Amino acid sequence: MSTRSDILDALRVDFATITTGNSYNGTIKSVVKYIKDFERVDETSLDFAYLFSLPETQEMGESIGSWTWRVGFMIYYKTAGIDSSETGLMEASAEEYIEDVKQLFNTGSNPPSVARTVDALDPVEAIFLETIEPYFLTNQDYIGVVIGALNILYQD
Repeated sequence: MSTRSDILDALRVDFATITTGNSYNGTIKSVVKYIKDFERVDETSLDFAYLFSLPETQEMGESIGSWTWRVGFMIYYKTAGIDSSETGLMEASAEEYIEDVKQLFNTGSNPPSVARTVDALDPVEAIFLETIEPYFLTNQDYIGVVIGALNILYQD
């Protein structure tokens, strides 16, 4: 397989470690490779993550090229129900997954509770969380999405 495929596969394994059993706030049931309709998802499959490729750039050194690749992710989640009392269920769930991703990629004081698979790949030099934000689906009252991007520096 290619380096990029290896990185994506490792990231899928890493996102799947986000579970309450591994001391995270939420549980990602699966990491999918394809979403048919971004606005209408099967409720029974929630909570899940979807990873996708974004632009990549190369810098040339004296003898070797270094790549910076952006990988996007979307975490689809559902709350316990419709927030009819407006207590902020969607926001609370989004913030929990944001904290989970920040913990997985060690951008805070809490290290990941499970070693990351992507770190074991030889060509990967660094990975960091570039952006992360909540997004709420307007056509479904209790389903939200956390969207973000990772920057991955690797040699090829």
